[in-house]
Amino acid sequence: PVKEMRLGNGLRVALVEQRALPIVTGALILDAGAIYEPAAKNGLAVLTGDLLSEGTADMTAAQIAERMDALGAQFGTSAGLNFAFAQVSALKPQFAEALGIVGRTVMAPAFRPADFERMRAASIAADAQAQSTVEGLAARTYVRAIYDDGSPYARPARGTRATLTGLTLDDV
Repeated sequence: PVKEMRLGNGLRVALVEQRALPIVTGALILDAGAIYEPAAKNGLAVLTGDLLSEGTADMTAAQIAERMDALGAQFGTSAGLNFAFAQVSALKPQFAEALGIVGRTVMAPAFRPADFERMRAASIAADAQAQSTVEGLAARTYVRAIYDDGSPYARPARGTRATLTGLTLDDV
């Protein structure tokens, strides 16, 4: 059964307990996906979601990865068409610390210029790679065939070379 509650700050929490293993998994899901971005800024939500794990004001991505590794925790951030998320899994005794780190990535991300440039370049390369495969071309053709051109669902959530090249750190 799903237990639902609201925290003092209004955050809705859904809890599903399974006690077979002492592992806790948490996910912060935000109503902030690619469907909310302007067509000219296509790829912004996914790039922003990916950048969340690249560091906070007081931790670099390497320090976050090192600490999560020491805790035995798995951590990730990203975005898709309909939402953005941050998730973490850890053993129960380490979960509170791991969740605290995840909270800092969402509440106080660093968004360093070098990280932005590197991640944007990786996104542009991923678009080029997708467009060089039959699967990538077929997926893009299929989506354009079933959705109206004006629909955000007709655009690739990760953006295109043209839209990604135009994004700036201020957009993020």
